[in-house]
Amino acid sequence: MSYPTEEEYRQAYKKWCQQHPGKTGADIPQSAVVEINGKSIRLGTRINHMKYYPERYLDNIEFWQSTGALEDKNERIERKYRQAALIWKKENKKNLSEMPTKASVYIKEFGTVNIGYHLSVMRRIYRMQKQGKSCEERKPLSAEQITWWTAEGMIWDNVWAHKKKTRPPRFRHQALCKELQALENENYELDNILEQFFMDYETFCLILEEKLSKKITNKNLENKTIKLFCKHSGYSETILTNVVKFKQLFPDESFEQILTRSIHESTIEKEIPDWIMEKYTPYVIEILQYLNFPVREIIDLMKQDILSIEQAITLQMINEENIQKQDKKWLTMTTQYLVNLLLENQITVREQVISDFLIELKEHKLTNEDIKKLTDLSLRTFEKIRMFQMLEVGLETEEKKKLEKMREYHFSPEDIEETYFITLRFYNAKKDKQEKDNYRLELLRQYIIDWRYYSQEEKRQIIQHHRFTEEEIDYMNTARQKIDHTISKVKKIGKKS
Repeated sequence: MSYPTEEEYRQAYKKWCQQHPGKTGADIPQSAVVEINGKSIRLGTRINHMKYYPERYLDNIEFWQSTGALEDKNERIERKYRQAALIWKKENKKNLSEMPTKASVYIKEFGTVNIGYHLSVMRRIYRMQKQGKSCEERKPLSAEQITWWTAEGMIWDNVWAHKKKTRPPRFRHQALCKELQALENENYELDNILEQFFMDYETFCLILEEKLSKKITNKNLENKTIKLFCKHSGYSETILTNVVKFKQLFPDESFEQILTRSIHESTIEKEIPDWIMEKYTPYVIEILQYLNFPVREIIDLMKQDILSIEQAITLQMINEENIQKQDKKWLTMTTQYLVNLLLENQITVREQVISDFLIELKEHKLTNEDIKKLTDLSLRTFEKIRMFQMLEVGLETEEKKKLEKMREYHFSPEDIEETYFITLRFYNAKKDKQEKDNYRLELLRQYIIDWRYYSQEEKRQIIQHHRFTEEEIDYMNTARQKIDHTISKVKKIGKKS
């Protein structure tokens, strides 16, 4: 068997481009095969190999770079937005600082590009970088990116502050809402979905066709939003939107698994979907009841919009507030964002997290009353969610899952201690002995927290003063040991990850 020559690979490239007018080497999928001189030339595989091992093709690399075939995904995305920015400037005869968040342009190669949202996101990433922080899971801007965009007229500070008001706003802090919405909208672009699943566009289409038993008639839909992809392909927007939401709930699952979940959820009507119990705990209803949550409302929110329990509790807490109509939107969005930040950090840095977030909001000129509303509501919501998480973890019977959830929820040593006690209170409440047992439990808890720091004489006096039984003494000793052992294991897991 003779291997294809370099000339045959180049002929295959030219033939592929003729068969796919309007496309470039960057669009060639890994699965591409072209017939040349009676040979099946695996063009896509060769290009993929050159991307990873360019040093093996130094004699021919210049040609393939000129075709765009070796362009990686990040370079392609950056090129897409730069091209869109230049087109918008030319068409509107304005600077980038005057571009509205909703601005978009159409490029034949990429489809509709939401350039306004992208610039808003870039500004946020830039501000976070200046403070030495990362912006969620988004990649930091390189020095070359900052230089190029600045040269094209990008203003990295808040451009909304320079705009004149043409009419009274329907709701307050519109610029802030647009900025937060822009971050959310990027989750529903195909580029980001493919990146999350480590998958190329062709594989994505093949899996859809197999799972949904429906051919995609127009496959030239890469780099679009889910909405536009579904509009032109005929697929269900709900199913693909739910894929994004389920991925956030089950991050370790493959695209096939998540898609199966989404299809199942759209076809099976259940009062309490199976995924809620699977994600959290079989005790989810009992925990919500114990914490005096409106169970039906919480479950309905989760079921209707595929929300995490944390998101549903946050929305329920907001809905219970007496909020003026003009404040509802900004307060909802900022509370959701701040609560999420609090949950992603240990309680020991809570004040710093809030302080940093308020600095981020400074340019939006929130009043002292606005800030108080936001922080009070966010802290109350955080405490409620943390109570649920502690009970969820405390009721978990498998040690591995228990430790993994503690790590996932960023539990501090204090949270782990409280998990132990709140679970005992929950069991006492179920036994209908709450008032009697809780008094004794709180007394024990008071000493268990610092039991290892007492001297033997101090322990003897405490036991004598409160007339602790042998069973209670043993409980204090073993409980402290179990808590310390758990804290140590969670720390080890954190270091490994």
